[in-house]
Amino acid sequence: MTNIFNIKKQDTLPKLAVTLQYNDGTPIDLTGGSVFFHMGNLQDYSYFYSGTAEITNASNGNVQYSWLGSPDTFVTGNYWGEFRVE
Repeated sequence: MTNIFNIKKQDTLPKLAVTLQYNDGTPIDLTGGSVFFHMGNLQDYSYFYSGTAEITNASNGNVQYSWLGSPDTFVTGNYWGEFRVE
């Protein structure tokens, strides 16, 4: 699923909070796992940044990413982002 999230340059709020789920809508149980947020250039899909996401409710698949300002929101533009579970 694709969602659009807007944030202003150098802002750190709001946090990016999502529920990770399978294609059928069932939440992914993240118990014992780690989640990372990756984002990159929308034009060539190259990686721009990677950081650790916080698991806020493991059994329901809830995670959030807290923006750092620099480098996360330092450059104005359109970027892709994804959460990866390890």
